[in-house]
Amino acid sequence: MADYGNHRIQEFNKHGKFQATWGDQGGRDGQFYSPLGIAIDSYNNIYVPSYTHIQKFDTKGNLLEKWGNWGSKNMQFDDPKGIAVDSHGNIYVTDEYNHRIQKFSEEGYFITSWGTYGDAYGKFKHPYGIAVDSSNNIYVADEYNHRIQKFNEKGIFETEWGSFIDMYSEHMLTHNVNTDSHSITYAVDKDKWNHFANKHNIRQILHNILEDQETIDSHAKKNMPY
Repeated sequence: MADYGNHRIQEFNKHGKFQATWGDQGGRDGQFYSPLGIAIDSYNNIYVPSYTHIQKFDTKGNLLEKWGNWGSKNMQFDDPKGIAVDSHGNIYVTDEYNHRIQKFSEEGYFITSWGTYGDAYGKFKHPYGIAVDSSNNIYVADEYNHRIQKFNEKGIFETEWGSFIDMYSEHMLTHNVNTDSHSITYAVDKDKWNHFANKHNIRQILHNILEDQETIDSHAKKNMPY
């Protein structure tokens, strides 16, 4: 768990019992500035973006790799926020103020990037959360475009959903996103003046990949707080 305010990582078991913690505030190896994203690969290596770089740890918190610095070139970042790992071990990072996604190998070698500032397909205004499904499709919470964008593993745009005004599928400020094994996508809408739900509410969206349609899961709609 990325502990934003305490600048550290905390580990808990499946029952919520505390196991370990590491990190403190700073820019040195093993330190963090308000970490938000965290991802784990199939070997249980842990990836954490923080400020201008990505750090990779083993399960005991030992630093394995570190890459990145401030800037807008390949392998540089301007406040990386979300991170996700696909089934091949490739790593995807939302580079918020460069308004793009960067893709790396598990060793931290740059593979590709896509996105610039804007509201067209494949462009972003402050991408935040990111998730990868079991088919290696990529979902990006495009925060100030109020939407989720879906890409294939090569970064080619496939579809989008969410808007500023749609009653149920809107994403006023789409803050984070995740997906489960059934391709159900969960989005966090952090907008404080959304009168359809609480300040930090979770919307459940069922994305029908085969028919390329999006519907709100009926259970989530029925139980949405008013």
